[in-house]
Amino acid sequence: MKRGSNVRAVISLAAALVVVRFCVGALHAGETNIYKSLDILSDVITIIQRDYIEKISSEKLMQDALRGMLASLDSYSHYISPPEPKGTPVGEVPAQNLGTYGLEVAYKNKLLTVVAPIENGAAWKSGLKSGDIILKIGEESIEDRPFVELVHQFRGSASKELLLQVARRGERDFLTIAIKPGKIDGPPARSEMIEEKVGLLRITRFDPHTAPHAADCLRNLKAAGANGLIIDLRDCPAGDTVAAIAVADLFLPPGELITTLRGRAEGVSKEFRSQSKPVFERGPFVVLINGGTSGAAEVFAGALQGGKRGILMGQKSFGCAFEEGSFHLKDDSVVKMITAVYETPDGQEIQDEGLDPDIEVPIPPPPSETAEEKKPERKKAKEKKEEKSVDPMVQRAIDLIKGIRTINPKEGV
Repeated sequence: MKRGSNVRAVISLAAALVVVRFCVGALHAGETNIYKSLDILSDVITIIQRDYIEKISSEKLMQDALRGMLASLDSYSHYISPPEPKGTPVGEVPAQNLGTYGLEVAYKNKLLTVVAPIENGAAWKSGLKSGDIILKIGEESIEDRPFVELVHQFRGSASKELLLQVARRGERDFLTIAIKPGKIDGPPARSEMIEEKVGLLRITRFDPHTAPHAADCLRNLKAAGANGLIIDLRDCPAGDTVAAIAVADLFLPPGELITTLRGRAEGVSKEFRSQSKPVFERGPFVVLINGGTSGAAEVFAGALQGGKRGILMGQKSFGCAFEEGSFHLKDDSVVKMITAVYETPDGQEIQDEGLDPDIEVPIPPPPSETAEEKKPERKKAKEKKEEKSVDPMVQRAIDLIKGIRTINPKEGV
């Protein structure tokens, strides 16, 4: 009995601050069973410490209970234990810092999935592709490892080669891919005239430099005579939502709703509206998306689609657009969880849902290769040939713009 009393004391002390705050709200909402639930938790810990085959400390059991509580919410919320030894950084992951591997990962259907490697980044150069499923990092399986621990290995300052075992659609065997850390080359946005009066704006990432680069690209396209635009957001992962809002501002008239951030806590929800005169105000606009379009890119694409300013073409986007709250506890542990999600102007929630294209273009099945075609020299020759050929989805977007002009030559989308 004395041991059970000690356990109950540990639980009471560890949970005191949380319980006081939570119970006030819970009781107000009529959820009067919180005390009974805590009592059951205390009983379970007592039974484990008394009868389990191995001795487990109360602290470990509480830590594991907290991890389980946060993990049950979604794939992104998590509990970070107090640092050891005291005083070392807790090890938070900056949400928008993709590190020198240039890679964004997330859980999809309980599988650690590559959202997309950033174009011209280390992971992109190594051959990693959107949709690849990561099975191992080095020799260690990722099974049952906390998401925050896995993300730490892809973000932040990288100094060593990363060896991944991945499963890829269309491949019978697992692939081993080595990623050497390096810088992301090239600007976040670039443009070109691809057809008479049709411009192409390619955005590879959303960061503080994206909006100024995109504005310059749009001015150059207008000067070259473009009055129709294809915006390529395929395999554009995560990024800075503030940058996405700034880019949307280049296309929308002042006062137009770009996105809504919706949360439950007081003062979290807010609307973001365009502020300036648009740089490229006339359509038609066709926005290319796929499963690697995520985060900030989805907020931007949703602004054009939901505001009836652009037609989305391609495949369903990834579905990851949220704000994460970080709550530091007295013992230096940290609770991180989703506190708000982004919505399109027409009220569609992006998180977990993704954006459905207005015109779906299915992904063609990967062609089967003979042993001869798999030889490195044959593969290089094939890749060079593909580089010179017209992107099929871009060509479909060009045809769509021509069709819109035929039907309504004076008006944009």
